[in-house]
Amino acid sequence: SIFETIEAIPKYRRASLYFALGCFAGIRPAELHRLKINAIGSEYIRLDGCVTKTSDARVIPIEDNLRMWLDKYLPICKKIAPLSERRMCNLIRDIRASAGVARWPHDCMRHSYASYHYERGKNASETAANMGHAGTEVFFRHYRALSEPGEGLDFFSIYPKDNKKDNEICK
Repeated sequence: SIFETIEAIPKYRRASLYFALGCFAGIRPAELHRLKINAIGSEYIRLDGCVTKTSDARVIPIEDNLRMWLDKYLPICKKIAPLSERRMCNLIRDIRASAGVARWPHDCMRHSYASYHYERGKNASETAANMGHAGTEVFFRHYRALSEPGEGLDFFSIYPKDNKKDNEICK
């Protein structure tokens, strides 16, 4: 419902990259605020140490559905996080209210990515590496049992309505 709301209400479209990268690449909100557009390549997102929480660089493969979101919004959005952290929190609150999403735990986009990525592929090492974990210990402690069979495939099947570029409000 978050992504449907972002696409349905023009003033929310500026948050499309923020949500897509948070949900489908597992990038933390604080990292999204430091991430620059030029870190996004054709197949990978490169997070330098100055962007990440742990100061360790990481490379995240771009999922097929994320590629569609990037293809649609990357050319027209100047920033991944278009507002300050405080204002972005307010925008997220407004989007959530419009989408009917009451509960929004800390780092829920990242946690969703981890749980659904693992459920879909059952490869803890790959999921942990994409998240920047040194091994699977942290992953197994926090993420692996949080989704039901089939939910990973459903989650990574969230695509934009169409792939036409929409120039409204992504500034």
